[in-house]
Order: sequence, then C-alpha cells, then structure tokens
Amino acid sequence: MENVYAVQCENLRIANMAFQAGSYEVAYEMLEALVHFVVSDEANKHIGMENLRSLREGVKLAVSNFASCKDEAYWEMSAELYDLFR
Repeated sequence: MENVYAVQCENLRIANMAFQAGSYEVAYEMLEALVHFVVSDEANKHIGMENLRSLREGVKLAVSNFASCKDEAYWEMSAELYDLFR
C-alpha cells in the first residue's frame, strides 16, 4: 500500500507547480481534493498528527496563493475552499 502522506505531498507539489505555470484549473482541482482530504476524518485515520498538521499548512498556503491570481473566479472559489479550514 502506498504511503498516503507521501502521495498527498506529491499531489500538493504538483498543484503548486501547476499554479506557478498558470494552469489555474488544474491547480484548483487538485487543491480542492486536497482540502477536502486534509479536513476529513479519513486523513486523521491515515496520517499522523504532526504530518497532517504540516500537510494542512502546506495546502492552506497553496490555496492562499489564489489571492494573487489573475482570474477572479478562481480567487473567489479559493476563498470558499479556505473557509473549509475553519
């Protein structure tokens, strides 16, 4: 079985690269899945508390990058995603 934490970290890395390349749709879709995962009970079952805290912070930071996005629609959608952390 693959290490869930490693897979999610790789997904975060790819999402960040997509954002930096201007592929906002790809980045947003990946981050949307990551946000829903890191706030889920499933994440608590598969990832230790310290690793989950680190992954959550990385995902929050990646989502916050959309605040500087040139596409206002993605900025608005990312604000809604960010609210899921509350």
